[in-house]
Amino acid sequence: GGLCGKAAIIGTANAVATSVGVSFNVSLEGATLGAAVTDATTDAYAWSTGIFGDLGDDWLSNRGSITAHSDAFARATSVAVSAGISYVPLNAAVADSTARAWATSIGMDGGEGNDHIDSNLHAPGTIVADAVSTAKGVSVAVAPAGAALGTADVFSQAIATGIDGGAGDDVVLQGADLSGTATANATGTTVNVTLIGAAGTLLERATTTGIAQGTGIAGGAGADYIFNRGTIDAQGTAIVTGTTVSVAPIGFGLAGTTTTA
Repeated sequence: GGLCGKAAIIGTANAVATSVGVSFNVSLEGATLGAAVTDATTDAYAWSTGIFGDLGDDWLSNRGSITAHSDAFARATSVAVSAGISYVPLNAAVADSTARAWATSIGMDGGEGNDHIDSNLHAPGTIVADAVSTAKGVSVAVAPAGAALGTADVFSQAIATGIDGGAGDDVVLQGADLSGTATANATGTTVNVTLIGAAGTLLERATTTGIAQGTGIAGGAGADYIFNRGTIDAQGTAIVTGTTVSVAPIGFGLAGTTTTA
């Protein structure tokens, strides 16, 4: 198929996902109170492209300007417990809590097939791809005796590409000013414990990962021919903050935390 763009093309995608928050404020004597959230996974996907060839052998031509922006935000479950209990503990548990955000922006995408992509080879123009992903992990304010948080993983990925040939034997002829800017923000779980007696492992695993990839021209898989006479500005920034624990009373356990950028 053939696609030709001469006017300004703007593609924008936004995704926001927030999981349920659980909070307690209890003062009891000789009573049992329990609550549980077994799976608190939050996913946000945002994908934007200016011109997309998809499957088959495509011919894509651009004579104008293209802007592709995607923004994905995911926030995992938050647990806040404030309790004054005598004799019998409060049992609150979050088994799995994960926040994941993916943001992908591509100015011109050939997709699968043997594609021919011609962008501003004989006319001035710009292609701007901007992707921002933000993922924030679980926050536990108070964890009294019996409270447990099994896993708390945070994953944030942002990919921005000016022109992507995709899979296949592609020809890319490029003369525009290209920019691909990717920013991934990942904030891990924060645990603030104020009560003594949180026996066992409160947090078994907490991983915080941020991946940012900015590319001007990507040929993809296959035997490609790429010609460029424009300017290319590609940037990728990953900002990652790992798990923090403010107070660790007797019997409190934090099995393993990992931070990756």
